[in-house]
Amino acid sequence: LEEVLHAIRRGEIEVVTVETATPSPVAQSLLWDFINVYMYADDAPKLERQLQRLQVNLELLADVLKDVKLDKLLRAEAITEVRDRLQHTAPGYQARTVEELAALLQERGDMSATEMALAATVDPSPWVAQLAAQGRVVALEIPHARGVELRWIAAEYADEYRAAFALESESHADRFEAQAAAVRAILERFLRHAGPVTRETIQARYRISEECLSAVLEQLIAERQVVRGRFTPHTGDAAAEEYVHLRTLGQIHRRTLHILRREVQAVPFAIYADFLSRWQHLHPAERLGGTGALRQVLQQLRALPLVGTVWERDVLPLRLQRYDPAELAALCRTGELVWIGAGDPGGRRNRVQFLFRGEGSAFLKPFSDAQLNALSESARQVYALLRAEGALFMADICAALQLEEAAAEAALAELALAGLVSNDSLEALRHVIRQVSTPSTPRPFSTLEEELAARRGGAVRLPLLTGVGLHPPERARYLAAKRRVRERLKHHLKPTRALEGAGRWVLVHRLGVLGAPLSDEERAARQANQLLARYGVVTRASLTNEADWLDWNVLFEQFNRMEMRGEIRRGYFVEGLPGVQFALPEAVERLRALSNHTRAAELEEDDVVVLNACDPANLYGGTSPQSPVSARGEPLSFARIPSTWLVLHRGLPLLVAEDTGARITTAQGADPTRLGRALHALLGHLFSFRQRVTIEVWNDTPVLESAAPALLESLHFYRDYPGMTCERRP
Repeated sequence: LEEVLHAIRRGEIEVVTVETATPSPVAQSLLWDFINVYMYADDAPKLERQLQRLQVNLELLADVLKDVKLDKLLRAEAITEVRDRLQHTAPGYQARTVEELAALLQERGDMSATEMALAATVDPSPWVAQLAAQGRVVALEIPHARGVELRWIAAEYADEYRAAFALESESHADRFEAQAAAVRAILERFLRHAGPVTRETIQARYRISEECLSAVLEQLIAERQVVRGRFTPHTGDAAAEEYVHLRTLGQIHRRTLHILRREVQAVPFAIYADFLSRWQHLHPAERLGGTGALRQVLQQLRALPLVGTVWERDVLPLRLQRYDPAELAALCRTGELVWIGAGDPGGRRNRVQFLFRGEGSAFLKPFSDAQLNALSESARQVYALLRAEGALFMADICAALQLEEAAAEAALAELALAGLVSNDSLEALRHVIRQVSTPSTPRPFSTLEEELAARRGGAVRLPLLTGVGLHPPERARYLAAKRRVRERLKHHLKPTRALEGAGRWVLVHRLGVLGAPLSDEERAARQANQLLARYGVVTRASLTNEADWLDWNVLFEQFNRMEMRGEIRRGYFVEGLPGVQFALPEAVERLRALSNHTRAAELEEDDVVVLNACDPANLYGGTSPQSPVSARGEPLSFARIPSTWLVLHRGLPLLVAEDTGARITTAQGADPTRLGRALHALLGHLFSFRQRVTIEVWNDTPVLESAAPALLESLHFYRDYPGMTCERRP
């Protein structure tokens, strides 16, 4: 190549431009390489794609970081690494030949003999002499703060340096403009390679008048070539203002992100499950108590749509040292808290979410007429009345629309579950939940059930309850029928009108609930921050428990902005979580601490964590990427429904209780002593709302035929064919 280029310069080879219909073989290979970059862009390795996403527009970077304290974000080692590379003093970046030294001088403009020695792999004196003899570099005396210094200049820049430092005392406008233009070119080259520098550092290298220096720096800042601020981390309170070229800032920022990601080592999935139970205060050692504890839990769980029955039965009591239902009712009654349905009308497991006043614009789906079209005629009439009249009691609704109480109650429940109306009374929500949790069309009674229903309807006490005279199979059939009758009698008895004394019904999409309108960026920021506060580490899979209208693509862009601003980190923090992961810095530190404690066997606590399968802190079951092995050697799979609970120890499931405790599945290799503690903790929670618990199946085997009776008897279970029963003690 050098021979061809020299021949072209000597005129021995002529260069002719030719336009052809098809590329030449050489051009064809180059064109293929160019196309190949885009054709297989999606086939690039994951890490390479992540690095490509870091190539952000520099102006966007300046906008994103304009309000960020960069001296708290940027790493000192990142600044040092980038500066050494740009100045070619880092190993692997130093000049190895005379041509590389010449190119380096063209990049930097001026260098002293000492600086060239640091930027070369060998003594550069012979190279400098060769370049000077060829007229490619010249030596000039450059004035600086302490006098003058002899520096080598690329020959093409010599006139700029002479104009910049000659006759500084003259004040003619033309002379000042020429000098400023030369100073601008010199400073721009210097700032590209110097990293963050102060005015004092600039003036220590170049003796430039204050007027000229200020004018040039302001011009570069206005053109967004240079950024002013505090970039170098410092320990003192007073830090000098610095200047850095925007391209250099982009490199330092990317290097900082790389360092932060490299520092984090992914923890096992069980560590994250343990972390999440502590982060969300389910762990007994992390439960909240005292004034404001309930409000703090609700703030972390705001806008989370959960099955209505689990809120007061599982989610809140298991996060608080003492749960007082009256406190939640008071928050709703005063208007500070709003409950809103988030499920499909008519569904059995309709979800409910809680929001604080004025937060609806950030977390609720905008209202559309299509939501009303899916409702019944009476529900639409009630909605129109509330929109026209404002908040109303149910008695006012019945009077205005000439509706029976049952019809008005059904319409309000339908609207509430659709997320269109709410009530300032928590009892209204409780009643709606009780109504929808009961099957709407019970199957017909069997002969035995009809007999039991008739007797119970007549308030007859049955001696058969003792089971005397019944053979085991007959008694089992009797007990099963008795349970079914107890549920179905609810449909034959006259329902209570709990909504008659409830508070006022209001529309959800109003100013008091929605608050001030938000821009798309503000809404995405509120949602992103809420997800981070709830989970600590957020991935696309985190949206499984959230409202189905949340857009991951919008949230992903917001997370990227937050990472660039240093508010969160992106990386691979948890093994087994799919997709890119974003985390709060404090969450990363807690994950690391839990992992270190586990490895060092310093975590001696034996506390177990009880949680409902619908709880947002549950990472198992359903479509979980991690499935522990059950005692039968099969994946421990279960449905995330309200009648299922888990008991965890250090993030790993010890047992799963399905059908409200009737079916127990234990993890493979579970320690019997720890399993006993898990059952004891589970019973303690179930007895908070049940009088008795009967276990019928143990690891897919009838409990009386399994190895469980001895363990259960130690927990005060007694044989109650076909299962074993434990009753709540006074």
